[in-house]
Amino acid sequence: MLTKLKQKDFDKVFMIMEDSFPKDEYRTYEKQKALLDDERYMIYIIPDGEEVKAFIAVWQFDEFAFVEHFAVNQTYRNQGLGSIILQELMKKLPCMICLEVELPETDFAKRRIGFYERNGFTLNSYDYVQPAMSEGRNELPLQIMTSGKAVSEEQFEKIRDTLYREVYHTDPRCGKSGDECLWTIPAGRAFPDEGLRERFELRCIRQDEGEQAAEIERICFPPNEACKREMMLQRVAKAPELFLVAVDRATGKLAGFLNGLSTDEESFRDEFFTDADLCDPDGRNVMLLGLDVLPEYRRQGLARELMLEYLQREKAKGRYRILLTCADSKVDMYRKMGFRDLGTSGSVWGGHPWHEMDCVLNL
Repeated sequence: MLTKLKQKDFDKVFMIMEDSFPKDEYRTYEKQKALLDDERYMIYIIPDGEEVKAFIAVWQFDEFAFVEHFAVNQTYRNQGLGSIILQELMKKLPCMICLEVELPETDFAKRRIGFYERNGFTLNSYDYVQPAMSEGRNELPLQIMTSGKAVSEEQFEKIRDTLYREVYHTDPRCGKSGDECLWTIPAGRAFPDEGLRERFELRCIRQDEGEQAAEIERICFPPNEACKREMMLQRVAKAPELFLVAVDRATGKLAGFLNGLSTDEESFRDEFFTDADLCDPDGRNVMLLGLDVLPEYRRQGLARELMLEYLQREKAKGRYRILLTCADSKVDMYRKMGFRDLGTSGSVWGGHPWHEMDCVLNL
C-alpha cells in the first residue's frame, strides 16, 4: 500500500503538509523539496488515482529511523489510515523508529500520544527541543517517542545528537544552527604570523623525528602525564599526518609539536593516550593528545600558531570536531584559540581530573 513518492506528486504532499502542521514544523517549499536529493530521506505515500491520501516522511540512519512528518489528507481522515501506515512502515523498516510529539499539555497532544502508544510507541520523558526548521521559524519543546520500549538516556542522547546534526544541521553541544557554531580564527594577533613563519617551518612529522618528539614530550610533561617513548614512536608510525611540528629553520630541530588521533568517538577516554590502534584515519573527530613547546621557545606565540594551523588543516580535511583535555590553568588559553569548555572530562589520565574542551570545524 505504501509507495515511494514520485517527484510529480511532491506538490500534493506539500499541500497536505501545509494543511496539517504549524508553520514552525516544516521547512520552506524549496528546502523541503531539496531533501529528496538526500538518499537517507524518503517520502512514502498512499495514492488514490491522481490524489494522495496520506504520506509519511522518514530519515533512515544506521541504528534507527526518524519519522519527520506524517499526515493524512483531510478528505481521507477517520478511516484508520494512520494505523495502517504505521504498521506497514514498521514491517518495512526492521529497526527502531522514533518520532517527535508535542508535550502532553493539551487534549489534542494527549490524544496524539495515545494514538502512537496504541501503535506500539513509547513516550520518553527526556527534555528535547526541536531546532528551528528554517530561518524565521521557531524552535519547539517536544518529546521523543520510540517504537517498542523506552530508551536509556544514553540512547536518547545518541538519537537527539543524530537528529540535531543530520536533520536540523545544528550542533548538539551548543544548540545553535549553521555557521554560529563553527570555529573561526580568533581575533587578536595576526594569523599566520609572518615573523614566526620566517623562523619556523610548520609541517607533518617525519619518521626520523620520532625520537625528538619523545624527548620534547619528556621535557614538557611530568612522568605521570607524558607519553612514553615507545608510544610516541607508535603514534609517529601510525599517523604522522596527525602531527604538526614546528622546525627551527636555524637548527633544523623540532621546537614543538601538536599531535592527535582521529576517531568517530565523541568524547575523551584514557585509552586514546595509550593505544595508537584506536586511530581511524577517516574518523570525523580528532582527539588532541599533546601540545608541546620547548621552554626556550615559549611566550613567543608558537603554541597558538601551531594550534591555529592545525585547526585550519583539519577543517580543510572535513573533520567535524577537535577535542582536548587540559588543566584549570589552561582553559583560558584554549578559549582564546576558539575552544569551548565542556566541563569535567571522562578521562583521568595521569590520575587527575581534566577539563574537556572542543571546537566545531564543520557541520
